[in-house]
Amino acid sequence: MAVPPPALPARVAAVGPDTADPSIAAALEAALADLPVDFDPEAYVPPARVARLLAASDESLPALVQQVDMATGFRMTAAAKRPRCLGHRGVAALYPENTMASFQAALASGADGIELDIRMTKDNEIVVLHDPTLDRTTTGKGNVTDRTWDEVKQLRAVKTHLGYKDCFAKHGCDLPVPDAHPEAGPTSAPIPRLAEVMDMLLAHPRQDATMIIDIKWDNPIAIMTYLRALLERPQYASLLPRITLGIWSPHYLFALPPRSLPVKRSFIGNSIALAQLFYGSVDNFSIDKDVVAANAAWVHRRQAAGYTVSVWTVDTDVDLDAVMAVGVDDVISDCVGKCVRARDAAHDRAVGAPAVPIKVVTVGPGARAVA
Repeated sequence: MAVPPPALPARVAAVGPDTADPSIAAALEAALADLPVDFDPEAYVPPARVARLLAASDESLPALVQQVDMATGFRMTAAAKRPRCLGHRGVAALYPENTMASFQAALASGADGIELDIRMTKDNEIVVLHDPTLDRTTTGKGNVTDRTWDEVKQLRAVKTHLGYKDCFAKHGCDLPVPDAHPEAGPTSAPIPRLAEVMDMLLAHPRQDATMIIDIKWDNPIAIMTYLRALLERPQYASLLPRITLGIWSPHYLFALPPRSLPVKRSFIGNSIALAQLFYGSVDNFSIDKDVVAANAAWVHRRQAAGYTVSVWTVDTDVDLDAVMAVGVDDVISDCVGKCVRARDAAHDRAVGAPAVPIKVVTVGPGARAVA
């Protein structure tokens, strides 16, 4: 007779997550008991009790020694894996970030998708802005939540030249001012609502282009209610499988749409300890580039367990080479055209190299092992 799994802690069992791992559920419950809703995920250090539970859960996950092309039975190098390149806020190095012009430029340069950030106005419109305030990225000032959509749409998003130096500096060469770059976009652009970006993706010729919606931890939790209502509009049904909802805080796990809505879920952050609280509840881990480069084994273990791993924000030649060597699934960049060119060149070199035959052994229903 099968032994039933241990009961999940009451709070976690009542509202999620999807994991049945009792160690993760217990760690999540313990962490939530200590974390205020407005805590800073980028500074998270797990208490000893949570760390012990997380360590116990990690021991059962498989290790991935080599990526394998199951169709051919050859070892697949990280470069041959050909990660997807996503435009960070569009082409943030050359365009006003998080604008329609920036997103369209990213797709025109060969991006496989876009990444954007959302905020909520006073009258509950979801707008595409990174900061909780208007000051840095727009012609306005003050908190986004203090302005109505009618007020926000009178403003303009302006260039911040995000990542420009990392994207285009060359050793021994003078770096032109950003607006002198041959691919520079307009100096300002309208601030879009999320619905406008979704409409653009629906109509775009690239019907495989994806979108990551980054939901910062300092948003009001209520934004999730209005986001779900937008996603459930019938005209967006075909777009949903191409959308990933990215969250930073475990508090937001309980506000995500139900699994019946076919969007993907992602943890975003720079803390592997915090990421562990999301095991079983997300489909993807989107991690800071320096953390990925220093923790390749962790990345491989997540991939072996069925997750995808994305990395941000990758702009320099050195960083692009480093994360592609790890074998991530998605690379998010401020200069996504450069990412596409680097990815394709690395892939072409890799597939031209002699393949190493291996033995692939079936070890269970639908499972394979490398011998």
